[in-house]
Amino acid sequence: MKLIYTYLNFLDLKISPPTLLLCPLLGVTIANKEDVDEGRFDGYMHIAHTLFKITKDPRIADFFVFPFDWEPGFEEKKEVVLFFQKAEHLGKKVFVFHNSDDEIFLPFFNAEIFQTSAVNDFRSQNVHGYPAISVDFIGSYTHSFFQLKKDPIPSVSYCGYVDYITSIDYLLNLQKKKKAKNLQIGPGLRGKAVRNLLKNSMVNTSFILRKGFWARGLNREDARAEYAKNLLNSPYSLIVRGAGNFSYRLYEALSCGRIPLFVNTKCVLPFDEFINWKEYMVWVEEEDIEHISSILIDFHKKISPEDFKLYQRKSRELYEQWIRPEAFFSKLSLYLPET
Repeated sequence: MKLIYTYLNFLDLKISPPTLLLCPLLGVTIANKEDVDEGRFDGYMHIAHTLFKITKDPRIADFFVFPFDWEPGFEEKKEVVLFFQKAEHLGKKVFVFHNSDDEIFLPFFNAEIFQTSAVNDFRSQNVHGYPAISVDFIGSYTHSFFQLKKDPIPSVSYCGYVDYITSIDYLLNLQKKKKAKNLQIGPGLRGKAVRNLLKNSMVNTSFILRKGFWARGLNREDARAEYAKNLLNSPYSLIVRGAGNFSYRLYEALSCGRIPLFVNTKCVLPFDEFINWKEYMVWVEEEDIEHISSILIDFHKKISPEDFKLYQRKSRELYEQWIRPEAFFSKLSLYLPET
């Protein structure tokens, strides 16, 4: 069990809720009946007290935790600066979590930053991947994990929207926003990948192309179930970034035990200091996206039926052991100095 120190009086800043790591330790329940992924944090909520304990004495803490998901401007607040200064004075690391499409830079050298969206080219040593969390699709949409056999032709799934089906009104709305350029990067790359795969007769495509983000116009629960079924029923899943430089679909595919057909846009993936992610997916660099079909076909041709099933099992094990919240938080000690 690791001891955590945090400024509980930060709660006076009226920011809600606390960062996920702290919620069960502070007795904060995460519940939203309108969330189609309700229950995604239940596993961690049940075991958090076996992993961490909040201490009122910062001197004996194993590390500090910034109490909220980071937002721009926090670094200018006096209380925040004092918090990091106290940690520095005591020789403690401060763990900061940032679940957002945006990148951040913190002027505090003793911060260990876990963020969903970061770019490897501009990454500092204290920036680490933070998985975007959905429900575990095994148990939520199927009774148990099952593997698909290898067919002569690779089958790949995709359910979502791409550039050429986005409405004019939607594009005009994006252009009014500060991050219009970034918001269009994901659909554009997805469009390139989808078109390349669709035109190749040596690839079976199971594609459901939506009219906008979150299947606009459809019942959310029905759309979510259709999305999950699409993921589960194909051994490969096309994974391309969204508005931020990350994809929920990656972690959802892993929960299904499916093999990601992953377009790498210089992503910072969780625990990439310890995990060779290329061993778990069909890896396609962004500059090679026009060759995505041939890369997939070549991978599928070379892999044996036994290893094909092994890849699926390894995907599921990666999710279970490293990605789901209770696994992710249990591994955070990897970023603490050895004692």
